[in-house]
Amino acid sequence: PPWIYNSIKEKIKEKFKVKDFDFEIISKDLEILKENGVEILWDYFSEKILDIVKEINKEIENVALKRAYEFYKEGKVTEAKEIFKTIDKDKLNSFDKDEYKFLEFLLDEDKNKDKFREIIKYFEDNPIKLKEIYFDFIKYVQDKRDEKLLKIIKEFEDKFSLKDLNNREKSIYYYLKGRGLYYRGEFIDAIKNLRKAKEYAVDEELLSNIYNTSANIFTDNLYFKEALSLAKRALEIRKKLHLDEKVNDTLSLIGGIYLKQNRLNKAYEYFKKVRREDSRINNYRAKTAILRGFINKAYEYIQKAKEYEARQKEPDKKGFTRSIEMFYWFKKGKFEKVKEFFANEFVLPEKRKDVDAIVWGLVYAILSEVYFKEGKKEDVFKTLFNGINELLNDNYVLEAYYLALYPIKLGMKEEEIDEFNKKISSFNLKSKLSDYVYRHSEILQKEAKEFGIEIESDELREYYKNLIEAKEFDKYNLF
Repeated sequence: PPWIYNSIKEKIKEKFKVKDFDFEIISKDLEILKENGVEILWDYFSEKILDIVKEINKEIENVALKRAYEFYKEGKVTEAKEIFKTIDKDKLNSFDKDEYKFLEFLLDEDKNKDKFREIIKYFEDNPIKLKEIYFDFIKYVQDKRDEKLLKIIKEFEDKFSLKDLNNREKSIYYYLKGRGLYYRGEFIDAIKNLRKAKEYAVDEELLSNIYNTSANIFTDNLYFKEALSLAKRALEIRKKLHLDEKVNDTLSLIGGIYLKQNRLNKAYEYFKKVRREDSRINNYRAKTAILRGFINKAYEYIQKAKEYEARQKEPDKKGFTRSIEMFYWFKKGKFEKVKEFFANEFVLPEKRKDVDAIVWGLVYAILSEVYFKEGKKEDVFKTLFNGINELLNDNYVLEAYYLALYPIKLGMKEEEIDEFNKKISSFNLKSKLSDYVYRHSEILQKEAKEFGIEIESDELREYYKNLIEAKEFDKYNLF
């Protein structure tokens, strides 16, 4: 109640000799008590609040720690780490030690559940720090495409109320939740959360992140014009703010949109603009080079991707580099090498773990073509069945139906195509595709308007008609 708030405020001002300040009391328990009509002894509550308040307007005293924080907030993580290494923790006062521990977690590139639980426990009485820790860890597991993400978000929702968040925090929350849902292929819920994130966004960098992720959703649903519009908005903001690494992300995204659209020269033009040499961009460059017929150049890019992974000690867990290399051997006509490569790089249990569904789509498509050329009909059927299953398990309905048309693409006999269709009838693909397309088309058109975009031509429904009629199904690069 206002009278309690003002009473506490006056007592704190008197206690700490400050002229004025504002504060928030964040308590999920208090909210639940109020909702259940429990009587609260406000005088006792006020005294407890005064007991909890220890310091007002406390600032970091250690110069190096303060500078490390400034670098981190500016996005200069490498510089922040270098200064952080110079700090003697034992010489810090108690307040600075807490800030040191907090920044140490933020800078950690190898976070895990135990580290997260440890710091959550350490700051359990500091809801402001807790919010930042949750946001940081949610983003971390999301960037790693870790399944823990949605569990952590649920835990965050249980601990905090959205009423406890300011607009910036709400924007971050909805953005991170949207990104997590996008990675799981739940595009409708993802775009709804991203739209909410946009409503609350108070800074341009966050807005550029929202546009970037939203562009991915429209790309995956074949709304290329709309995706490019959002991506270019993100690019404009990131260039203006001199966010060089994020500019590279968006250039890569735009190249990926053109690649999926089969505009290969345009895709390659954007991939060349990216000023970094990680495995992702080199995989993109390699795939585009293969599709353009520059096979030897593609191999150079594949080697660069592998060298980067070795240097960074980041194995190709998702299988993207391996799938591009398998594609390379296929285009070289080395079919025995393709089968050997598949057996060594995808079949073994430790190699199968965490492989992205879209990667399975590509490698099973390649393998089916090899078996077809060898006249192994049953192996073609088995391979395609496995690919469709992997894609459906991760909500790639459009891509699964496309793979189901491979017997037609391969030029199999009509009776063989009928035989294959009977084998995959349990998937109920036509019904799933129809439901997917019409739901996504309707919702994405509605959500596009919230982003200030009008979908002029429904490319998703047009492509759906082509798939159903088994024509022009190779129009886009779905894998």
